[in-house]
Amino acid sequence: MLDNILLVGPLHLNRQTKQAVTSMGTKLYIDGNEFDALDLLATREGEFVTYEQLCAIKPVLKNLIEQVENAGLGFMWIEYKPESGYAFHTRWAGNL
Repeated sequence: MLDNILLVGPLHLNRQTKQAVTSMGTKLYIDGNEFDALDLLATREGEFVTYEQLCAIKPVLKNLIEQVENAGLGFMWIEYKPESGYAFHTRWAGNL
């Protein structure tokens, strides 16, 4: 992580401005709560985070999942398993 920038696969999270963008330059249009949820998921990439943990942040999950999948072009996504919760995943060989 460089200062306030978190790089996870193709995702770049600017924690200072609460903006998310991909390495391909696609901006995610998410609000502050959604950013906080994505930051938590990205920080724990591949691990499941329960709905209760995410509810503490109060995100709008439907929009967040759509934004990640649309911007990710198959390189990043959020998986949901009823018994486990939500997990952020990437399939990325490196930064462009």
